[in-house]
Amino acid sequence: MKKVMFLLFSVMVLIFTGCTSDRDVPNHLLFEGESKHWRGEVEIKQSKSDSATGKYNFAQRQYAECLGDDVEQLEQSNDIDINWTLSGMTDIDNETYISKFQREIGHIGVDDMDSALKSNVNTFYVEEDANLKMVIKWGENEETIQLELIDSE
Repeated sequence: MKKVMFLLFSVMVLIFTGCTSDRDVPNHLLFEGESKHWRGEVEIKQSKSDSATGKYNFAQRQYAECLGDDVEQLEQSNDIDINWTLSGMTDIDNETYISKFQREIGHIGVDDMDSALKSNVNTFYVEEDANLKMVIKWGENEETIQLELIDSE
């Protein structure tokens, strides 16, 4: 009888602990990658929301720089559109940004996260092993940058 009670108590503790356990949310992630013509970077700052259970504060900064030899010529041409898409994060996959060709795209010159994409009601957070890709299209060209985690806190 004691063994049965102990077993039932142990199962209840495991269930209760599993339901209330806090998942570790990495607070700061930095992903970088490079393709033939582009170097990309995504910085993420995130934390559990204090005001909403099961929600996460989230700030994201994207940046890419063209490494090609003909950058100045491309910048001077107003005919070339550029668009870029970030994939690999739940709920913001395939959000496409469009502009005229620029050497730098995304949150240019943003060292802090003040001008970054922010939210405090996300139902997701980004894991350290996220498979992030940035696809950049300009003119007739397209390249995919596989982003790798280079820093995590």
